[in-house]
Amino acid sequence: MMKSQVFRSRNLNTSNLAEPVMVYRDLLGPEVRLETQARSVTVVRLDLGGFGLELFDALGRDHSGVPDHAVNIEGPNNPEQLKQEIKAKSIAANHIRIYGGGEDGGHSLYVDDHAGNLIELSKSAR
Repeated sequence: MMKSQVFRSRNLNTSNLAEPVMVYRDLLGPEVRLETQARSVTVVRLDLGGFGLELFDALGRDHSGVPDHAVNIEGPNNPEQLKQEIKAKSIAANHIRIYGGGEDGGHSLYVDDHAGNLIELSKSAR
């Protein structure tokens, strides 16, 4: 059975990565935790006292799954089993993303909250 652990991050698209990073950094003072590549775009992860703000440089790209609210969960290791558990609550999972090479690496399911916001349910292998 799925159980939420922590509201991990808010993930946003941006057309100019440098400017929003500067605004959030200067306004709220977060640390830049990581700058990396994810699905062919640059991502900057800011740490706001344990809460993450992830900015995706998606200029000119359709970067599906972003923006979203990311929640770490406990639950089945099999993403299809988790999808069926969610479906039993009359909620549809939009898609599944497998990372780290398969079930042992973890997965995310994306659910629409019916207000246009995506919720990423992230199951880590750890």
